Amino acid sequence: MHSSSVTSEEYCDYEHFDVSCHSGLMLQILQAQYGHMSLGKCVTRDLGIFGCQTDVLHILSNHCGRQNQCSIAVDDEKLRNTQPCDRGILVYLNADHACLKGK
Repeated sequence: MHSSSVTSEEYCDYEHFDVSCHSGLMLQILQAQYGHMSLGKCVTRDLGIFGCQTDVLHILSNHCGRQNQCSIAVDDEKLRNTQPCDRGILVYLNADHACLKGK
């Protein structure tokens, strides 16, 4: 079987980044952006305000890294405090993760 597959997903405001790996595998966050980036699951209308975003890889990695499973609310204070967009603009999380063999 292939070593690990990458899962890329959008997590909307008031959802949870809630991921888990099979037994014996560790979670690794590969990429995490928080903001108002593009049309997709969380943003369905273009109001002309795309592009406000910040890299939150360090936040997710500190919270989730090297664990078998992890959950963090998209409206968690640690993410909210990054304030990538003006107030009133819908923000969401876009993250990629993989499950790797623990070392």
